[in-house]
Amino acid sequence: MLQGHDIICLATDWAGHIDSSHHIMRRFMRSNRVLWVNSAGLRPPRLSCRDLRRAWNKVFSQHNTPHASQGPVAVYSPRVLPFFGSKAVNAFNRKMLTRDLRKRIRALRFRNIIVWACMPPASLVADRLDAEVLIYYVMDDYSLLPSVNTKAMLALERRLFEMSDVVFATAEHLRQAKSGYGKPITLLPHGVEFGHFRGPPPAPPKPLASTPKPIVGFFGLLAPWTDLEMMAAVAKANPELSFVFVGDVQTSLRGLDTLPNVHVFPKVSYQVLPSYARQFDVSVLPFVVDEMTLNVNPLKLMEYFAMGAPVVSTRLPAVEKYQPHVRIADTAEEFSDAIREALAADSEEARAGRVEIARANSWESRVELASSVIEEALRQKRG
Repeated sequence: MLQGHDIICLATDWAGHIDSSHHIMRRFMRSNRVLWVNSAGLRPPRLSCRDLRRAWNKVFSQHNTPHASQGPVAVYSPRVLPFFGSKAVNAFNRKMLTRDLRKRIRALRFRNIIVWACMPPASLVADRLDAEVLIYYVMDDYSLLPSVNTKAMLALERRLFEMSDVVFATAEHLRQAKSGYGKPITLLPHGVEFGHFRGPPPAPPKPLASTPKPIVGFFGLLAPWTDLEMMAAVAKANPELSFVFVGDVQTSLRGLDTLPNVHVFPKVSYQVLPSYARQFDVSVLPFVVDEMTLNVNPLKLMEYFAMGAPVVSTRLPAVEKYQPHVRIADTAEEFSDAIREALAADSEEARAGRVEIARANSWESRVELASSVIEEALRQKRG
C-alpha cells in the first residue's frame, strides 16, 4: 500500500454521490494525507435555481477553507466558472485554481505530492502543483455526457493525457476507447466494500417492511442513461412482482412511479443502503445501451454480487463477461423473462458464486494494484 505521500485528489464533490474515487481515497488516507478538491463541474449551468445557486457557490463561496473530514483529509471547494469552452474562462480558472491550491498546499505543508485527477477539467491545474507523479483516473467518457461541450471536454482530456505519468481506466471498453492518446493505460476496475454489503442481514427498513415479495430492486442515480421506459414496461408485464428504486431522480420517470407495483424511494445514505438492498430478490442494471454507457463499469455490480441475489442487466461489455452469474437482456420482454428465470433458478450455490466474485474484487485489492503502478512510476521518475 502506498505510504507517506500527500495526495491531491481533483475529483467530484466529497459530500456528493459516492463514487470509486471516494473508496480509493478512503483507503489511501490510512497511510497518506489527502487534499480532496471538489469538482469544478463538467457542464455550464442551466437557467434553474439549482444550477445557478451551485455556480454562484463555486465562485463566491465563503466556505472553501479546508476542513477535517473522516480522517486525514482536507476538503476544498474551488472558485471557478463552469464554462470550459472559452479560452478566457479557462485562463481565469487556471489562475484562480493555481493560486488557491498552492496556498492550500503551503498551509497543509504538503510534500512528496501525488496528483490524482478524475475529470478532464483537472488539466487546468494538475501540472502546476509540483507533483512527483500525476495520475489520470478515467471513470467515464466525459465528452459523451449530456449537456457537455464535447469539443472543449476532448481538448481538456487530451491535455490531461499528455501531462499524466500514469493512466488508469475502470473498464476495458473505456481503456480501448482512450488508447488513441498514445499512453499506456492500466485497467483498474471498480471494487466493492465487501463487508459493508455482506454483513449480517439487517432488518428491513420501515419503507420496505410492507412491500410484497418478491422484490426486483435498483439503487443509484435515476438518470437519463437509466432505461426507465423499459422498466415501466417490465413492471406492467409483471404485476405480481414489486419493483423498488432507491436514489436521486435526475430525469423523467416516464410514468414509472404511477404503477401500483412500483416504489420509488429517495436517496439513502451509504451507511443504510445495504438495509434496503438486502431485501432485493433480484437486482437490476437497466442501462440504456449507447456510445456513452458502453464505456461504463457499473460500480453497483460488485455491490450486488456481494449480497448474493441474482442480477439482470442490459448488454454492457463490463457486465457481459460475468455471465452466467448475471443474466443479459436486450429488450423489455427479454428483461422480464430474465427476471422470472433468475427467481426460478436461484440457489445457494449460485449465490455463493456471486459472493466469491465480490470477495475477490475488494477495494483493498484495487488500491494495492494502483499503489504498485504508482510506486513503479515514482521509481522511474527518481531514476
